[in-house]
Amino acid sequence: MILCGRKLWDGSGDNNHAIEHYNETHYPLAVKLGTITSDPEGADVFSYPEDDSVTDPLLAEHLVCCWAKCMTM
Repeated sequence: MILCGRKLWDGSGDNNHAIEHYNETHYPLAVKLGTITSDPEGADVFSYPEDDSVTDPLLAEHLVCCWAKCMTM
C-alpha cells in the first residue's frame, strides 16, 4: 500500500513514492482508496504504463486480493 503519490508534470506534488513503487514492482494500477464506492466505475484508478486514468472492470476482485495480502504483512 502506497500512502503518497507522484510528482505532477511541473514538479510539484508528492515525493514520487508511487512511481518508485511501480518501477520496483511493475504493478500497473493504483487506486485512491477514498474514491471506492459501491459503483466500481467511479473509483479513481491510475495506470502507470498508460500514464492515464482508467476504468478497472475487475476492481472488486483486485481489491479483495490486495486486502488479503495486506492482512498477512
